[in-house]
Amino acid sequence: EVDLSYNQLTGPLPDLSQLKQLQYLSLEQNLITGDFPDISALLGLEGLFLDHNQLCGTVPNALPETHPSLSLTIGANHLNTEDEALIDFINMQEPDWMETQTTCPVEESSAQGVKPNPSA
Repeated sequence: EVDLSYNQLTGPLPDLSQLKQLQYLSLEQNLITGDFPDISALLGLEGLFLDHNQLCGTVPNALPETHPSLSLTIGANHLNTEDEALIDFINMQEPDWMETQTTCPVEESSAQGVKPNPSA
């Protein structure tokens, strides 16, 4: 279990594919940017909490098939999908998630990896 919520972390997420035993990842209320993380190799993942960050792009359509029992929060980011099965999957856990998404801002930097916010 990894809980780094409320730590003012910035930048994109690193590759998570080697964390095969990870069951819970909570990164809520940070300033994390980049794409929705690739969790396809994390078959034991039971909880992924990414709400209130700056993630952009599309949520993977395969999520309901690869992680059918995943607890997921992604509200207040810049994420989207048009896949009805995925929308239903997310809505069962977080009904207002889509209303909290905004347009992706123009990328300001190409920093590598999540790091503490120096202004904190």
